Amino acid sequence: MVERHVRKGAERVTGDDVADTLAAMGPRLRAAREHRGSTLTGVSCATGISPGTLSRIETDLPPNPRTRPITCARRP
Repeated sequence: MVERHVRKGAERVTGDDVADTLAAMGPRLRAAREHRGSTLTGVSCATGISPGTLSRIETDLPPNPRTRPITCARRP
């Protein structure tokens, strides 16, 4: 476990704290995307992050090292 100070006088942040925070982000991102009616492909085009990687983030799976960004057509 790695412990780091966020800033002088702050509480220590551990690797477990970071892992817990990251694990909670996926479901929140998915809920926000679905609330806006966006698809993984739409978010992928807007961010340059592949749909597979976005799906892995939303479901808290490790990243696929072979995933590459996709190119999306821009609307005029």
